[in-house]
Amino acid sequence: AVSNTIHRISIPTKNRANMLAALPFALEDSLSEDLEHLHFTVLHWVPGGDLEVMVIARDAVMRWIEMFADAGVKLDAIISEHALLPIHPDCTATVVKQSDDQFMVKTDPYMGFVLDRDAFDAWWDIESNQQIATAVNDQPLALELKAKGGTQVSHWAIGDDFRSWLEQVPG
Repeated sequence: AVSNTIHRISIPTKNRANMLAALPFALEDSLSEDLEHLHFTVLHWVPGGDLEVMVIARDAVMRWIEMFADAGVKLDAIISEHALLPIHPDCTATVVKQSDDQFMVKTDPYMGFVLDRDAFDAWWDIESNQQIATAVNDQPLALELKAKGGTQVSHWAIGDDFRSWLEQVPG
């Protein structure tokens, strides 16, 4: 089952309606579920070029909407937790250690992901990731990443300068 995935693809059209119509079929080979069971949300699009899209199971979205409606809450939007994570003004990536086996990574305003330890280690082992300026919320993890070749890793305590972080969240 698709939990919440983000894909970066290219659809060569400048017409939004055509892009939206082609979107599910452009991703069909990389998805394991039937297209009619999925919900597609365009996060960022350059007409005629690249787009980033979030894919999630349609029934999950419907459950969330119903749950909040039952509680008397009207949702304006549903977004991934990594979308709320800002990027340090002097860095390209932010890494948050949520537990010993769960890490949240944000690499630009529209791209981020939650990884288990093995996937996180595989992501970090890509040499280009070791070279980017990376802010890490956990001091021991920052030291670990430096020891594994990180050339621009720094500790950034979550909660410091929260107001400027909120200003970065795409709205």
